[in-house]
Amino acid sequence: EMISFKAVLLLQSLLKRFPEGWMEDDSSENPDYLNLVEPLVNIIVFNSVEEVRMTGLDCYKMFLNMFSANTRYSLYKYLFNTLNHSGILGFTVTHFKNTLLGVFKDKQQHSTYT
Repeated sequence: EMISFKAVLLLQSLLKRFPEGWMEDDSSENPDYLNLVEPLVNIIVFNSVEEVRMTGLDCYKMFLNMFSANTRYSLYKYLFNTLNHSGILGFTVTHFKNTLLGVFKDKQQHSTYT
C-alpha cells in the first residue's frame, strides 16, 4: 500500500511539471507513456485506500491533459480499445466529449478531428 502511494505521489509530482497540452505529434503512441495506463488504472480501481485511488485518478486526468487535443485522438483510440473498467471508461468518454467540445469551438486549430 505504501509503495503504491509513494509511486502515485511521485507520478503526480512529475505530471504537475508538464503544462496542459504540452505533448505534440505522435507522442501519445509512445509505448513508454502507454505503459503507465495499466498500472495507474489498477491503482485507481483496486487499491483499498481512498486517498491513493483519488490521487491516482488525479494523475490519470493530468496524464490525459498533458497531450494536446490533436495528439489525444490516438491516445483515446488506444484507451477505448484497452480499458475494461466501466468507471474509468466512462470517465474517459466524458473527457473525450470535453475535448471535442473544445475542438468544435476552434475547428481550425484541430484538424485531426474533422
